[in-house]
Amino acid sequence: MGLIIIARSEGSLSQSEIAPTGSQKADPLAADVLAKPRRYFNDYASLIDPKTAQQLDKRLEDFERQTSNQILVVIYPNLPADTAIEDFALDAFRAWKPGQKGKNNGVILFIFVQDRKIRIETGLGLEHELPNSLCKTIISDQIGPRFKAGDFNGGLNAAIDSIVTATRDVYSGTGKTVAEEKAANKAPTGQGSAAPTAAIATP
Repeated sequence: MGLIIIARSEGSLSQSEIAPTGSQKADPLAADVLAKPRRYFNDYASLIDPKTAQQLDKRLEDFERQTSNQILVVIYPNLPADTAIEDFALDAFRAWKPGQKGKNNGVILFIFVQDRKIRIETGLGLEHELPNSLCKTIISDQIGPRFKAGDFNGGLNAAIDSIVTATRDVYSGTGKTVAEEKAANKAPTGQGSAAPTAAIATP
């Protein structure tokens, strides 16, 4: 299958469409597609192997502990019918509210496999470090060529490397994720506990 890569930036958002030639759109997702993910790395399309997915999830979890930044990756088979990626991504970002209260330091990388569409949404607290131009470069130079070559693991690792590097020095973390802090605050005195690794939370 031939692939055409089209990258563009709109306002404060960046998008690349990797459009297949001679293909048809698959069936839409279920109506509850905007349900908040429970992990940092969410591969609903089985694009990469489970071991790599687990490693990337752990890396993003540790990154929140270190910096307080919440970076999510969400991979779907396809967009819902008659839905533009701009609308879907913005609605999801507003509903999930990644990042810390008062910092707005969340980032979401959306990938729709069968539509060949990719988009990065960035919170206002990280727009200076992760501007439109850099998001466009990550998609067109880091993800696009690797995905075209079938190296999905490599494309996602490269994208996460770039996002982490760009946003690492903006904020300081507490050594805990929001989910862990909430769990510790709810625990009885002297019985502190941490949230499960799979769970994410926003303030």
